[in-house]
Amino acid sequence: MKSYCVVLLTIAVLGCSSTAGRKVETNLVGQIKEGISTKADVEKLLGPPYSRTRLVDGTEKFQWFYSEVSSTAGFGYLALMGLGTGKQEVINLFVTFRNDNVTECTLSSSKTEGQGLYAAYGVGGTNQSTVKCSELRQ
Repeated sequence: MKSYCVVLLTIAVLGCSSTAGRKVETNLVGQIKEGISTKADVEKLLGPPYSRTRLVDGTEKFQWFYSEVSSTAGFGYLALMGLGTGKQEVINLFVTFRNDNVTECTLSSSKTEGQGLYAAYGVGGTNQSTVKCSELRQ
């Protein structure tokens, strides 16, 4: 029983984190060119997508996805007392293809930070942005 309480107390104080997907590098995303890059080019550059969707009109939409959520003392009584903090980052890259060529490429990202009860839910100050891949070229 004593070790069980120690584990719970440690989790409550230290918090936790989790990730999903694979983070894409913006310098690589900037190399994707609408009308020029092909599916093979994009997959060679970024690896396999998180998801692939074929639309009724024959276009295909690929998604690369990344999410990271972390909290420190961010749940239960500690969160109610305002002692916890939490962060959430979500990145989505959508690339649309028609006849094997890129027709559209957008990168969306959001970062949220919260404190107290909101930390566990990722509610707080949020920075969001959506850009065309061509805007990331150096």
